[in-house]
Amino acid sequence: MAASSARVLLTTFTKHRGYAEIPGLFKKTGCRVEVHCPARSGLLRNRSWDERHSFMYTPEAYLVSLQTLIAKGYEWIVVTDDETLKLLKDTLDDDTARRILPFSKRESMQVIGSKAGLERACQRCGIPTPRSFILQNGDIEKALQNLTFPLLLKLDYSWGGKGIHLCSSKDQLVART
Repeated sequence: MAASSARVLLTTFTKHRGYAEIPGLFKKTGCRVEVHCPARSGLLRNRSWDERHSFMYTPEAYLVSLQTLIAKGYEWIVVTDDETLKLLKDTLDDDTARRILPFSKRESMQVIGSKAGLERACQRCGIPTPRSFILQNGDIEKALQNLTFPLLLKLDYSWGGKGIHLCSSKDQLVART
């Protein structure tokens, strides 16, 4: 289907105030733009959309309403933020995931929004990454065998600079985990 007649669904679970420009970008190409978002979402700001789909503000209600909309056969489904990607990554089947941007393959879902997933993908492709350790079950002693202070402790799923802590000692690392 040509871009000028494509139906696009922009979806977010968040109430983030950004993203106002996204509907307009698709609208300028002649697409029919529908948004699936909570009240006060940035997607609603500039009225460059044709139809709005709302949902009760719970993860479960969001996922049910999104599955219903996906069944309507949009050419493009665009997830607008990392928080929503995190919510979706473990809930979509392979066929559905292939129709959602920025996913194109199920494996992509393990990279988007996950620092550990991105690091593993880079290593598979031979792309250098900083020394790191995925801390599981509080195994700090094992982590410190390969790392030195100061170090950055990062939550696997976080965005916007949140969840990052500078640790200058083992005591600080223990306090943050």
